[in-house]
Amino acid sequence: MKFSKKTGCFYPDDIFYSNMPGDLIEVSTEEFNAALARKAGATLDVQNGKLLIGEAPSLSDGQLLDHAKQNKTASIVTAISQLESEQHRATREVLAAILAGRAVADILHDEAGARLLRVESDISQWRAKLSDVSKAQTMAELAAIAA
Repeated sequence: MKFSKKTGCFYPDDIFYSNMPGDLIEVSTEEFNAALARKAGATLDVQNGKLLIGEAPSLSDGQLLDHAKQNKTASIVTAISQLESEQHRATREVLAAILAGRAVADILHDEAGARLLRVESDISQWRAKLSDVSKAQTMAELAAIAA
C-alpha cells in the first residue's frame, strides 16, 4: 500500500495506475488501518518518509457555538413538528364540531378546543425559542434557552 501526501490518497499495490504522484511512500497494513480508524478531522501527514496521523484541529468558540445552535435548532424543530401533527388532529376535531352545528364559543371550552388552544400556544412558544437560538451570540445565552 502506498500513500501520497499531495493527493491525500492511498494506492493499493494490486491496482495499476497510469499516473502516480511523485511523493508516494510505502504504508504498512497497520498504518493504513490506523489511518482509516482516525478521528473525524484528524490529518494525515508525511514526515521523514513515515505516515503520521495528526490530531483533529480544535474548534473555535464560534464553531462550537454554531454546532450547539444547530443541535438546539434540530431539537426545537422536532418538537414543533410533533406539535404540528397534534395541531392538525385538534383542528380536524374542532372543524368536525363546527360542521356538526356546535357553537364556536362552546367548542373552544370543551376538550378539543382547549387542546387546540394549548397546542397553538406551545407552537408559538417553541417558535419564539427558535428565534432566540438564532439570535444567541454566546454559549451562555444559548444555554439559557430551555429546549
